[in-house]
Parts: sequence; C-alpha cells; structure tokens
Amino acid sequence: MLARGTSGTLVAIKYLAGLCQPLWELRAGHRRTLPLWWTSVLPGTLDSPLIEPILGRLDEFAARWHALQAGGSITLSWPLDARPAGRREASGRAHGGDRCRPAARAL
Repeated sequence: MLARGTSGTLVAIKYLAGLCQPLWELRAGHRRTLPLWWTSVLPGTLDSPLIEPILGRLDEFAARWHALQAGGSITLSWPLDARPAGRREASGRAHGGDRCRPAARAL
C-alpha cells in the first residue's frame, strides 16, 4: 500500500495512525464502540500491513505510561531524517527567543 519515500506517504501513515487510535482504545477496553465516522473508512484500508505494528507500538507506549511513578516522564524521540523535503536548515539563531517583545501597555 505504501512505498517509502513516495509523495503522500507521511499523510497516509498519519491517517492509518488516526484509524488505529480508536481500534486500540476498543481493543484495550477504553471504548465500547467505534466512532460514527468509522463507517467512512475506505474498504481495504485496514488490510494495511502497518496496522498491527502501529497497534503494537500503542500497546508498548501504554505499558510504559502505566508503569510511570508519580512525577515521572517519558521522552519520545523523532527521527531527524524524517524532515519534509525542502525544509531550510536552522540558521543557528534561537527561534524567536532572540527577538524583543514589545512592552505591555499600561491600562
């Protein structure tokens, strides 16, 4: 269904991930039925070989989340090579942090 590097791949993967959330919630017992919009899912979409790996990742994340102690945290990494084509490299300047904000006006 999806070939690496083709136009629209990221959009398709996000679409599949969006479909997997209610599927995972249903499977995990967090919801009783699928949402009404589920009836508009295109036939064959759920045959994607990416569905089960996405559901598996959601299972892994849920286990990590539930194992957290109060005040704990989880860090999610994002692949650096997944930047959209044509994106400019950072200029070394802090993004917005080096700009002066106008003073708040007195009321």
